[in-house]
Amino acid sequence: MATLNVDNIVKNTRDVLSVNEYPLDTTGSHDFHQGDLLYQDATSHNVYPLDNDTHAATFVGVAVFPSYIAPFTYAPTGAVQKFYAPSATVGFGCLVRLKTTAADTYVDGTALYAGADAQTVTAVAGSNQIGVAKMAKGVSSVAGGTGVYLNVLLTIKTPISTL
Repeated sequence: MATLNVDNIVKNTRDVLSVNEYPLDTTGSHDFHQGDLLYQDATSHNVYPLDNDTHAATFVGVAVFPSYIAPFTYAPTGAVQKFYAPSATVGFGCLVRLKTTAADTYVDGTALYAGADAQTVTAVAGSNQIGVAKMAKGVSSVAGGTGVYLNVLLTIKTPISTL
């Protein structure tokens, strides 16, 4: 399942959103979109889109901006080119709006784990929790499914190598 660029940060006031800079891969192999959940690779130390529960062990937060600026075609050669940011800006300590998983039911405080793509969460227990569900005022529960979104308070696991 693919992701799209989306500004999914719900609460980004100065006292809630914190950002950190991480190295990123500019080969085109691990591009990510704004709003993707990211983890830091233990070998390269680059950040990549979160793709499974194992990688959530080094979960660092949400991409504030995409890894590259819109691609363009270089007219003389016809090659598609991308301009990459010098580093990845990653938000943490914030609420983000993410897609839900069908058949999951979420209530305030439900532990959340990596879902089917880098913008989806699941309540199915894994080994590495990435956040908790935060219900909007007046909402007691959310039934997951296509087109259903949930506010998530991120709980990052910043790797020691980044401190």
